[in-house]
Amino acid sequence: LPRLQAVCSKAAHSNLKLRYRSISDLRKDLADVRAPLERERNNLLGRVTDRLRRELSKDELNQLLDSVDQALSMDPGHPPARQARELILDRLSDLEVAADLDAARIYLESGSWTRAVAVLDDLRARSRGDLSTLISLLLDWAKLLLDHEARTSTEIADAIALTFDAQWADAAQLLLTTGLQDDRTRTLHLLLAERITAHAPDILLLRPPLYRLEVALTAL
Repeated sequence: LPRLQAVCSKAAHSNLKLRYRSISDLRKDLADVRAPLERERNNLLGRVTDRLRRELSKDELNQLLDSVDQALSMDPGHPPARQARELILDRLSDLEVAADLDAARIYLESGSWTRAVAVLDDLRARSRGDLSTLISLLLDWAKLLLDHEARTSTEIADAIALTFDAQWADAAQLLLTTGLQDDRTRTLHLLLAERITAHAPDILLLRPPLYRLEVALTAL
């Protein structure tokens, strides 16, 4: 940047008479240099933010990532630019795991718990953001269902579908109120619902902790 070089040269000039007479004068010139860079950065980030409100392809997200990196090159510590970059990386990660997550859903809905565990375990290492939370919950479920040698009941299949639709509270309600024809099924449903509260603390359920208390008292 020629203007910045000129400011630096004047600040470090060998002739004291040609240097800045005060820090305030130096700050003013630096602010004048920075102002157009900040406008360009803010305009660029504004365009990125507007586009991120839409569904975008992988190529489109990578183009936005290049734009954000350009903004960061002007100001590496700018918080909104860093936040935009993290959001884009989350979206790119979601796109990469989406196809494999569809495969995991098929395995879950068909009762292929071992295959579901394998796919979800791999996806958890590659996922970010909200999708990572969903995958962690589904992995816990798959392991529970595998340990209990469970079959895919209508209730479990419906709960899985609700979970994929981000209706976690409805999935928990379904598990706690339907298909409880025997103690084994009731226990499994309570444990599945309990995992929902572990991954979504805003969903509060009374029955799972009461079940844990019941088990503990019985063991005494």
